[in-house]
Amino acid sequence: MNRTFRNCCGALALLLAATGAAAAQDDKDKKAVSVSPAPAAQAPGTAGRAVEEVFFQIRTPGTGEQLAFLRPGEVLNIRAGTQIELFAVARPTGGRDRDLFRPKARFSLPNEDRNEVQILEVEEARGEVTLRALNVDPQRRQDATLHWQILEPIQAPANLKSGSIAIDIVPDPNAAPVTSLPGAALSEREARGLWTNLYRAILLRDPDNFSGVARLQRDGYPALLEMARELAESDESAIRVYAKGACNEQRLLSLYRHLWGVNESQVPRDQWERYLDMMQDRRFDDVVMAFVDSNAFLDYHKLDRDLRSAALRRYGD
Repeated sequence: MNRTFRNCCGALALLLAATGAAAAQDDKDKKAVSVSPAPAAQAPGTAGRAVEEVFFQIRTPGTGEQLAFLRPGEVLNIRAGTQIELFAVARPTGGRDRDLFRPKARFSLPNEDRNEVQILEVEEARGEVTLRALNVDPQRRQDATLHWQILEPIQAPANLKSGSIAIDIVPDPNAAPVTSLPGAALSEREARGLWTNLYRAILLRDPDNFSGVARLQRDGYPALLEMARELAESDESAIRVYAKGACNEQRLLSLYRHLWGVNESQVPRDQWERYLDMMQDRRFDDVVMAFVDSNAFLDYHKLDRDLRSAALRRYGD
């Protein structure tokens, strides 16, 4: 945690305290600090102000016990059965710690009916959402993605105005209620290379532009999984690639070559036939996900295997 963020956290505790002085935040282990459950009033005159940082505080509903701080790109781990409040905090550009304010914000969970995380309440005026992690099968890890959008007309880069938070549900009853982990954000060079290889592997061509690079840089490997499926399910993938004369065998070889760095002499016969059968059954998207959500993919692209723990969805190899 850098010095600027540490200062933000300390100022935020002061902002939220109803009375008295806030306890100091321990940067190494993010020790919980008692704060007032009453929300702080939003600072007046915030419309259009320049903002240099946006982060989130997580606390226990009712008691206001501070559980963790989360920056964009970090992964939020929630113990199954836990209920939390999460709200946005913004730091004005060049402002002092006391200038921290809570912007209006919107939160949503795509396909919430199929998620293991529920939104219990959203208060846009206070930039706050109450979440509950459901009990899950202890044999498998469950994931979800929480989308957020700042509703204030702030002057800030796009990644400070909206984004997503990767949520992992931890079934271990002895785990901490909430923890945050470094995210899977990628460098511009890594993002450009991955974006190009996705196009070459799935659509058999180079990308027309690099519109997906910023998203990959911000949200990393979880975003890559979503983008790979989007490309695999696109009209170009389903129709136009074949209209140009490609066949399933060519497409499968392209996946091996660009996603795993494997040539035709290295492909296991049984695996080849299994993937071809899936493609014949119009399950090309599942084949693509088997490639990108794998250690072989990470190894070929020289990415840390731990990035898979940040994935928003899991697909079998």
